[in-house]
Amino acid sequence: MTERRSSRLTSFLCLSLATLCTSGPLAAPAQVFGHSYPLWGSLLGAHVSAAGLVDDRGLAQDDRLGRFLLAVAEAEPGDVDRWSVDERKAFYINAYNALTLQAVLEFFPLASIRERDRDDFKIWDDYPLGKTGLSLNAIEHQRLRPLGDPLIHAAIVCASNGCPILLAEAFRPERLEAQLEDTVR
Repeated sequence: MTERRSSRLTSFLCLSLATLCTSGPLAAPAQVFGHSYPLWGSLLGAHVSAAGLVDDRGLAQDDRLGRFLLAVAEAEPGDVDRWSVDERKAFYINAYNALTLQAVLEFFPLASIRERDRDDFKIWDDYPLGKTGLSLNAIEHQRLRPLGDPLIHAAIVCASNGCPILLAEAFRPERLEAQLEDTVR
């Protein structure tokens, strides 16, 4: 890992730890997302418009993103593998989108997340997700794509023009099919 990547990862972990320390005790992962994702859903509802536009400044001041990512990072990969297909889809879509927002915030302001994709730092590969160790690319290609649902691509947000819009709600297993269909309308 280059010194620059190590510094960025250290900054992210310090920001996450600071968020944890200032926001009270962290609930267990199941309590935070419990497959209905109340924390993530309330964050999206507060900072994402119906048109999929994100209030970056408001999001940057909200501790819920860091809390959600810390909880997601605590999920044991073996446990996730035992969940139903829709539970895994919702988990990885929500994790991907949250990790993308965190990347945008770290480099804010920028016109496109692709501005940060350089030879020495690949934004799609250099943001690991906690115990899973998965990057954005790994979540998309190793976890979501093998689930065989082409609509997933319209649900994961790359934070660039031409990418799908971010829904103002969390993806939830019991509503997943309808939510995925909504992403392509």
